[in-house]
Parts: sequence; structure tokens; C-alpha cells
Amino acid sequence: MWIKPIADRNNQGVLELTYFAHSTSKDNEARIRSGWSDVPLSPKGIEQTQSLCRQCAAISFDAIFCSDLQRAAETAKIAFPGRAVVHDPRLREMNYGMLNGCAAKAFSGDPLECIHTPYNTGENCLDVERRIR
Repeated sequence: MWIKPIADRNNQGVLELTYFAHSTSKDNEARIRSGWSDVPLSPKGIEQTQSLCRQCAAISFDAIFCSDLQRAAETAKIAFPGRAVVHDPRLREMNYGMLNGCAAKAFSGDPLECIHTPYNTGENCLDVERRIR
């Protein structure tokens, strides 16, 4: 997540958040849901991040925050070379518990169930929201 402050019409501070997801990881390509598994970017992901770097070269961000997982850290490092990055574990994606690192096909049932029901030894969507807030 990258942050850029802007001012509103009443001259009160407004915080503008620009959100980028990490680029393609090796798990993404293998149709695996990483969750809290710490996997690197794939070669395709590195290319995507280099493209993001070029697209954002003229944009000034006051702060750069990302998850502490390597796919997010690699994305931030490549996209914003030479910039300080704050790695925060609270910005991780959902913890799928026992399903971290499992194939997408292992996630069966109602996809909305995870809003209120946590994954076994993991989180639900409301847990993620509380953690990120």
C-alpha cells in the first residue's frame, strides 16, 4: 500500500491511499492460494513489477507500506527502488490456516462462508478487517 496525502476543498487534510496488489507469485501461477505461506514472485511477477516501476516513476508517494511476506516486499522493492518501505505483518492477506499453500480446488463450499466463519486455525474476512484497521 502506498500513501499520498492530498487536500480537500475545505483545506482539511485528506489521506489518499493507492493500493497495489503484489505481482504474480510462483503460487499464483500454480493455482495455489498462498495465504500466509511465504513465496517469491515468479519471473512473470518480476516483469510486472518492473512495468509498475516505470508507470509510477513520476508519482511521488509520501510513504510505502507492504506486508512482510516476500512477494509483497519484492514488489515494493522493485517498484520503488531506493525508497524506504515499512513492512507490516498486519497487511498480510487472509490466513487460510491449515489451507495456506493449498491448491485452489481445496477451497470448496460457499465462497461467502469465510466472511463469518474462519478457516481451520486461520481467519475469516472480519478478522482480516480488524487486523488491518
